Amino acid sequence: MLFENKFLFLGKIFCVIFLIINAVNFFPLSLGEASYYTRIFNTILDTSTLLILGFSIPKFLFTRKILSLRNLKLSRNEEETEISIEIEKLERKEFNHSKITKYISLLFLIIALAQPVNLVFLLNKSDFLVTQAIDSLNNSLDIQKIKINELKENSKINLSEELAIKRDAESKEFLLNLENNFNERIDSVISTNNLNKFNQSKFIIRNILMSLVWSFAFFKLSKINSIE
Repeated sequence: MLFENKFLFLGKIFCVIFLIINAVNFFPLSLGEASYYTRIFNTILDTSTLLILGFSIPKFLFTRKILSLRNLKLSRNEEETEISIEIEKLERKEFNHSKITKYISLLFLIIALAQPVNLVFLLNKSDFLVTQAIDSLNNSLDIQKIKINELKENSKINLSEELAIKRDAESKEFLLNLENNFNERIDSVISTNNLNKFNQSKFIIRNILMSLVWSFAFFKLSKINSIE
């Protein structure tokens, strides 16, 4: 019994570590940010090995102990009150354990279903930020164009016609280079955004698959009992 208690304690340690890691990850609270939920989901899924180990160890010990006591009871061919009481106690623990495991399986299924919704919010936020960045670049370009045109017009006042034409050509060339530079920056922003959206989509697909795997694993664990 002392040997089994050590393993039960180890299972509890795994569950406690899982809870501590994920509880800390909830802070600071950012309920309005889709990336906040992504971070929480990622941590839960990445640390679920600890949780399934924490639940598998007591499940194995309860089932093994029940079967052992049943065999002992049958070998004696008589009613053993103490053994029957111990079996009933362990069966209640096994039942409660299986019920909790089913709830955890359902929780992972909910996490899987929540991923597409979270992806929509992530992509919308990403597009919103890119739109803001492009608008800011366009406004900056317009301001610089106005300043350049004002300088050009002011500088033409005391210039001859020939120099004025030359100044116009230089200003047009400078504006063209400026526009090309801004277009390259905009293309870079869009390209970076597309890459970020692709990576976010990969993470969401990965989270969906992992959620389904963990949901199935906990569901199968809940079906293991001493009756089999």
